[in-house]
Amino acid sequence: MENKKINDIEVNDFIYLENIIKEDQIVEEVRDKFLVRSEIGKKKYGVTLDRDDLSYEDWLNHLQEELMDSILYIQKLKNIIKK
Repeated sequence: MENKKINDIEVNDFIYLENIIKEDQIVEEVRDKFLVRSEIGKKKYGVTLDRDDLSYEDWLNHLQEELMDSILYIQKLKNIIKK
């Protein structure tokens, strides 16, 4: 029986990767945060990132706003460290 492929990765590779992820606590923590963030987004906005109602420019604006926020967080932490 031939394995199904998803983006040229065999299903067995996913099982292997799942076992590796469970061995790497940092990867597991980040993965859990993504899953929680996805659920929060679905509840808050009623959609997932699979939505198709935004243009490329809309997506770029969202990304720009998120990156701008991240710069503010960096500056805040730098200011705290300087104290």
